[in-house]
Amino acid sequence: MTNTTYNGWTNRETWVWNLHAGDGMLVHMLEMADDAYFDDAEDLADIKAYIKAFSVEYLSDCLEYCQGSASVLIMDLLGDHLIDHDEIADHMFLDVMEHLEERVKGLDEDEQPAWAGFTAKDLQAV
Repeated sequence: MTNTTYNGWTNRETWVWNLHAGDGMLVHMLEMADDAYFDDAEDLADIKAYIKAFSVEYLSDCLEYCQGSASVLIMDLLGDHLIDHDEIADHMFLDVMEHLEERVKGLDEDEQPAWAGFTAKDLQAV
């Protein structure tokens, strides 16, 4: 069996997407955390699902921005259908949760979101 992993990622396409877009997406996620965007999430899985959906949408927006043949070239080179957005979400999730944990620490118990009080074990289960 051939090893298809690339630099610790599922494949080259996922690695490239994270390399070029990961930091920008993470900054956006942390800004959203600061703006209490995730406070309405029912649980940790909701937060992770949003991160995945954002990765998919961000890729679509990037491809739309590159019009015409440039977009097709990028899709062909990147292999957008091969990008593992679940892995991207897994990678960002812990950073986002660490940031959220710091943000909700100072809140009174009745002000804390439903997902507050998570443990490391909870994060691994998501």
